[in-house]
Amino acid sequence: MPLLRTGSTMSRDSKGLDIEGSDPDIDAETASNRRSINRRTVLASIGGAVTAGLAGCGGNQDSSGSSGSGGGGDSGGSSGGSQNLGERVPPLVIEYWTNWSQAKAEEDFLPVVAQNFEQLGLSTEIKPVNGGTQLSQTFADQRTNHITKGYHESAPDRADPFEFTRIFAADYAGGNGRPNYPNWANCAYTEPALAQANAASLDERQQLINEAHKVMGEEAPVIPLIRFSYYYAARSDFIDIAGVGQSGMGPMNPHFYIQSEAKTGDSIVAGYSGFSIAESLNFLTMSSHADMYPYGHMLHSPLLEYDEDRELQTMLASDFTEEDEAKRFTFTLRDATFHNGDPITSEDVKFTFEQLNNNIGAYPKMDQMPLDSIETPDEKTVVFNFSDSYPLFITKVIPLWGILHKQTWVDAGAPEDPAGATITDLIGSGPFAVDDYEVAQFMKMVPHDGHPVHEPNSPVIIQSFKDSNSARQAFEAGEVGVITNIVPTILEQIKGKLGDDMEIGRLKGFLPHVLYPQSSFAPGQFKEFRKAIGASIDRQKISQIGYLGKEEPVLRATPLLENHPGSPPEGVVPNFTDDPTGDVEGARALLEEHGWGWDGDGNLRFPADADTSPMWPKGEEPDTDEFPCLSG
Repeated sequence: MPLLRTGSTMSRDSKGLDIEGSDPDIDAETASNRRSINRRTVLASIGGAVTAGLAGCGGNQDSSGSSGSGGGGDSGGSSGGSQNLGERVPPLVIEYWTNWSQAKAEEDFLPVVAQNFEQLGLSTEIKPVNGGTQLSQTFADQRTNHITKGYHESAPDRADPFEFTRIFAADYAGGNGRPNYPNWANCAYTEPALAQANAASLDERQQLINEAHKVMGEEAPVIPLIRFSYYYAARSDFIDIAGVGQSGMGPMNPHFYIQSEAKTGDSIVAGYSGFSIAESLNFLTMSSHADMYPYGHMLHSPLLEYDEDRELQTMLASDFTEEDEAKRFTFTLRDATFHNGDPITSEDVKFTFEQLNNNIGAYPKMDQMPLDSIETPDEKTVVFNFSDSYPLFITKVIPLWGILHKQTWVDAGAPEDPAGATITDLIGSGPFAVDDYEVAQFMKMVPHDGHPVHEPNSPVIIQSFKDSNSARQAFEAGEVGVITNIVPTILEQIKGKLGDDMEIGRLKGFLPHVLYPQSSFAPGQFKEFRKAIGASIDRQKISQIGYLGKEEPVLRATPLLENHPGSPPEGVVPNFTDDPTGDVEGARALLEEHGWGWDGDGNLRFPADADTSPMWPKGEEPDTDEFPCLSG
């Protein structure tokens, strides 16, 4: 495959994409310091307090549960200490994604966050929620929590900084279904965040990205905790391992599954914990990269694709040209067939991108393109015309989306009802075809001989497990040959049993574990509150408890870590603190400086003159009068 070098796109290198062999040592101190909290304990700790904790989620928090708010003192020992303060800050509800891969680590380390917040006079309730449900509620601005605990996979297309710049713009905030995780709106951020997508040069684009993330750092709607890396293991006695490169063995590296070969049995069996397998074949509606990638890159193929070393290669397209300052792109298609034998034509390509661009509300991973038209002068040529320069079409958009079989999606009703389309027989364009599946249990994929580039060596079975321990047991028993996104503590347990019969590694991430304080209502709408809680957190302890100290604390207030190819230079984005163990004293001083204080029982209270009404009504969107950058 020819290596693509595109002068108009953002330069790429291997920053942060290294694979590290995993050989951790656990000392006695580490073992004694580890804390855990199981799901039952989390639920029990919430009890009936969740309702109280969300008393303020409509925006105007009342003072139920803290007598004497709005200037009065608390009962039982207040001694009038809150007379010059506002109402009590309600108990904070932190939601985390209980059905996805990092739930066990989060259950272990989120009590650290709760302890840090308690030192600020805050009570905290930790609430496990299905990831898909939680994100749907957040993107609808339903205000079911005060803080979302998330993490983000370092997928190949995310090496372009577009996604984690664009999604925090004001037009994505509110109840519009778009992925502004903190529901934060700020015009000083939004203007450069939008402009960077159509910048005329790489230097101009990076300057706009730097400007946007500087504002983000000063406003603190995103609170990184530690680096999120990807740990994996494969049984070398079962699999002839190949195609790992700089991308690991996870669901976001199809080349591992294409190039590796089963040694025992006829199939490579991969155990996934915390991923949605075959829950819906309408994969365009998925909100997780890890869930979507096997569909988009194993069962389908894009026109261009990142290889295992994260270099951009031609795939269903044999070549392309870029004209008119990245406003016009022409692709020539290879001779290739869908899984049913139909030829892949320019009409299928046109349908794919019109379907995506016309239905961004249904497809969380798709962003609105400045698309004017798509021309199909013949079956092998497709031309995209844009109203503005759009260089990231090559680096970000094209490599993410596999080409759809038009008739399959039309028959399923996707043009009329994109979110509700039901597909029972998925005909794809990728190197593998669906052979068999059971909803939420497994999917078997077999090689497709009509693919123009790839010739997979073995069928692949993706087996779903409810948690990492179940996947570990199957791996040790020889029921699966690969497990992915496994925390280091579990890898250590496996290594002690299998020794040299397994290969393990770490894909160093360029995105973080993160807290998203909901910024459309109190208390998260207040900048000083966001900065204070961000400063208070003991990130070093979080890493030790959740990941044996292997994941670096992230102190800068941006999701683009220092090894991200588009990360702002050092010094542009401020830190929450310079202390990886947290600065509770500094956080309290910051709150006090802005008029916050504590009553006689040590509970944090709003400033006396604080306006705790929401930034906009629940489920609605920011108003153009308040945010003029939205009027354009």
